[in-house]
Amino acid sequence: FKSLIDKTTELPQNASIFKTFKAIYRTLTRQYSGVIHLTTDFLFFDGFSDVENQNKDEKPVAKYFDLQLELIDFIFSRNYLHEDIGCEILTSYNQTYL
Repeated sequence: FKSLIDKTTELPQNASIFKTFKAIYRTLTRQYSGVIHLTTDFLFFDGFSDVENQNKDEKPVAKYFDLQLELIDFIFSRNYLHEDIGCEILTSYNQTYL
């Protein structure tokens, strides 16, 4: 695991990561580069804001979230810069992640 997952999350004993890949998480104000870890029950994102998208005096901002897979209602394919490389995740508690 990367830094934030070790500090903030304890996985159940029987949970194991079976897929890890690079990802970019976008919000209205920032873009975060990091990794997604996929387990049998959860999806974790752990990353930091991109330095080129902020002021020179600002330090990178850490971003972490986890989603329980059973709370995901839909995953939609999204285009970014005319390439089909993105997705939007909608949860049962009306939260979306791009």
